[in-house]
Amino acid sequence: MLLLVSRSNRQSASVAQVARELNLIVQTHAGAASLLENLAAKTRRLACLTVDELDGACMEALAKAGNESPFGLIVCGTRDDLAGDDCRTRLAEIDHLENVTWVERWDDVDELRHAARVCWQRMLRVTHAELRDAIANDELVIQYQPKVERYRGTEWRTREATRSTVCSDLWSFSPRPRLSG
Repeated sequence: MLLLVSRSNRQSASVAQVARELNLIVQTHAGAASLLENLAAKTRRLACLTVDELDGACMEALAKAGNESPFGLIVCGTRDDLAGDDCRTRLAEIDHLENVTWVERWDDVDELRHAARVCWQRMLRVTHAELRDAIANDELVIQYQPKVERYRGTEWRTREATRSTVCSDLWSFSPRPRLSG
């Protein structure tokens, strides 16, 4: 998963530690255009922005990216930190995004880690409609991993099978062939 941060926040020790602990790939952006380009990636991604970076162009990029595919947004600051005449408009646009978590400070590793985990877990959820569509479109693959043990001599017996379910289209994995049998 990508962790998108501005160039000025890339050197933050807390960002580096959270990225290392959660196995996130840190990618930098330098403004709304590069943020939109990074948000268009075909992978799960978290964008970390300060309230100062949430200008009109950035909000437009976030809204456009949110319509195309889901992402998580971690906003560093408080709602009171948003200044200017368009404060209410920006708050409404932020509230319109599905996956937003607020943190007060970049240097608080625990708070940043918690926010990243919350956003990440929200992206893993699947709605009933998405599951129904995946089944209807043959995008649901159920894989079984048998657990076997030696029974007699060269005979093997299956003791149990663990199941893992993958909806290929929901998380941008490459489609897998349907399993039969």
